[in-house]
Amino acid sequence: MNFFDRLLHRRKDEVVPENTWLVIGLGNPGAQYAGNRHNVGQMVADELASRIGATFKSHKTPSRVAEGFLGPGRPKLVLAKPNSYMNTSGGPVSALLKFYSSTSTGSSWCTTSSTSRSTPCG
Repeated sequence: MNFFDRLLHRRKDEVVPENTWLVIGLGNPGAQYAGNRHNVGQMVADELASRIGATFKSHKTPSRVAEGFLGPGRPKLVLAKPNSYMNTSGGPVSALLKFYSSTSTGSSWCTTSSTSRSTPCG
């Protein structure tokens, strides 16, 4: 299995690299909310995904997730967009934190882009 296959097919028992950043972009689903100020978090996640060449895919948490690297030797970036409205995003955000923190061996940082607040995961 080559390097890229290993990235795409991470086993359940593998750990998330220590230098992984989780960015959760909050927003509201639906075309009627596109461009709305409440969707800035999701717009930031879309822009970051575009810059690193990542594509959002369904995830076992109630979110869409895109993963990539900021560059060679740079941190891994996990971008997430919960499939919920902002006022009900607590469940999906909690599930994302649990999924990525429970497998992490080091200190990763999380940010929810609508609040501009970064905190340690876990």
